Amino acid sequence: MKRDYEYIVVGLGGLGLGALYWLARRAGGDVLGLEQFELGHTRGASQDHSRIIRLSYHTPGYVELAKQAYQAWAVVEDEAQEKLIVKTGGLDFAPREAAIPLSDYMDSLAACGVPFEHLDANEMMKRWPPLRLTLPCRRSGCLHS
Repeated sequence: MKRDYEYIVVGLGGLGLGALYWLARRAGGDVLGLEQFELGHTRGASQDHSRIIRLSYHTPGYVELAKQAYQAWAVVEDEAQEKLIVKTGGLDFAPREAAIPLSDYMDSLAACGVPFEHLDANEMMKRWPPLRLTLPCRRSGCLHS
């Protein structure tokens, strides 16, 4: 039984398993993962049936990190020969006096070359009739509901 490892990952939730997977690809059998609970437990932060990866962030660094996450998931899907990510569109909303205005998100997306649309309340309600939004607020790029 092997007792010495170059790398040990403690906690095998979503982030820990990701770290373990990529370390094992680079270091081979010199990686050990430890988890205090049984496999499949429901005590972790990422144990729900769905999770979100998105490109919409308020800083370009996060947008670029998310782009890399999509690339990493594509490698995992290819190796597993299984589709794991379902890509959909997304809508970002913010109150009139948001701590981080939507313009920061739009600037980051534009800086990173991610296509997006800036829609006003009327256009959003036209495309998605169940939505009921008020008119755009005075600040550019901000909608409130």
